Amino acid sequence: EKDVYLPDLQVRLVSRGGVTVCGKGGHNGENHNHNDVGSLIVYADGEPVIIDIGNLVYTARTFSKQRYELFNTRSRYHTVPEIGGYEQAPGREYTARYVQKTPSGLRLDLAGAYPAEAGVLSCVRTWQVSDAGDVDLSDHVELTEEREVLFALILRNPPVFASPSCFSSGGLRFRVEGMVGHPSEQDSGQKSEYESTIEAIPVEDARLARSYPGTLYRLAFRSPRASRHVMTLHMTKA
Repeated sequence: EKDVYLPDLQVRLVSRGGVTVCGKGGHNGENHNHNDVGSLIVYADGEPVIIDIGNLVYTARTFSKQRYELFNTRSRYHTVPEIGGYEQAPGREYTARYVQKTPSGLRLDLAGAYPAEAGVLSCVRTWQVSDAGDVDLSDHVELTEEREVLFALILRNPPVFASPSCFSSGGLRFRVEGMVGHPSEQDSGQKSEYESTIEAIPVEDARLARSYPGTLYRLAFRSPRASRHVMTLHMTKA
């Protein structure tokens, strides 16, 4: 199927121009839950580019109070923002809001997936896929006070940077645009050059290695402290 929406699960898939995007809303109390409200995966010509890490070998810890200490279940290791140092929280009450299927993607508010201490008024994520297979992902974040935001991607292949805002990974090229704002500003905001960090994640789990042998990568763009953040990520086939 090239265009799918499962409203009960709030899962959306769009495949165009050789690029497939699948994203979700939902809540963090689902069966076998990972804290991943708003996360998405992207494939180019059938190969994974932005991924969901998936499952590790099950142990007693998987189904214990330490479940969300495992890296694969935490929102930090999904393609969602980390806001003011806060990850998404587990539980049915931590949920997507205002989920809307669009003609070529999905729009939803992730604010409800974060604990109150994060001070998230809204975190509206929108993604869409063009007929040519170009993908636009944007996050608009409004906070109660000035805080840093980490915009993270979980990648199958290492990112190769052509400039601080342009890189390639797998079969896609990426361009990042950022803007921050403060209540005292009269204009709509100012452009921001994000600081990027790359974390290599060696795959040491036997179950995960069947899907992703070798190494995975977490690429994070850190914004300066502000009460308003806009991150836009443009993806095109390499």
